[in-house]
Amino acid sequence: MHTCLMVFACSGIGSVLHTQGAALSAALETGRVFLEAPGNDFAATAYCGSSTTLDTCYFLPLSNCSLEQAGVSTTDLKSAPELSLKDLTRYAASDPASPRVVIMSFKQAATVRTFTPSVFSQTLDAARLPSSRRYWWWRSQAVAFIVRPNERTRHEIVRRKEQKLRGMPLQPGCISMFVRHGDKVTEAKVWDDAAYDAAAQQLRKIDTSLSRQMFLSTDDPASIAYFNSTARHLRTTVLDMKLR
Repeated sequence: MHTCLMVFACSGIGSVLHTQGAALSAALETGRVFLEAPGNDFAATAYCGSSTTLDTCYFLPLSNCSLEQAGVSTTDLKSAPELSLKDLTRYAASDPASPRVVIMSFKQAATVRTFTPSVFSQTLDAARLPSSRRYWWWRSQAVAFIVRPNERTRHEIVRRKEQKLRGMPLQPGCISMFVRHGDKVTEAKVWDDAAYDAAAQQLRKIDTSLSRQMFLSTDDPASIAYFNSTARHLRTTVLDMKLR
């Protein structure tokens, strides 16, 4: 079995899922099976125990294979070449000279992040999806595949909703919004609450099935106050989570 192994660095969960999508696209393009390397920081918890990857702790398995089943040793991993954008055609699994195992690091994932696997080209051509939007299509497809909660996670989500949800229960047509302020200002431009509010209004114009209920995730108490304001005419629901 030819494999494409994703090796993680310490980063936020959004960044981790983003790079997993890049690794998945590389695996598809080179005819490999995508496996997550053990030792993910988000799995280093008592909840995960001996399950040291996202897909063994929180989600459904990415594959029905494992490194052990594939006969991949520690030595194989140490000698495996890193994969970057220029290698996507070079390391085709159909080539007898191609290495069985290739590794995608966090750094190299950045070179592949805008790539959409060619296996979907015919489907996207038929749908007449412009090239400028295929990157976003693939990102959403990749994350939807990766983030498939297992049964234990589903039960935990229900438990936390019962304990932490503040506001009216979520209804069909609710708009989910993540407003990140805090330390994000050191990495990129931070948008104020009014900009997010305007984006939600624009979404409702595009899709009339969307309601004025907001499921808000944020690290900023001021954002909760903004969207809870009666002036916004919104039904805001939040999770009451304590920030560290």
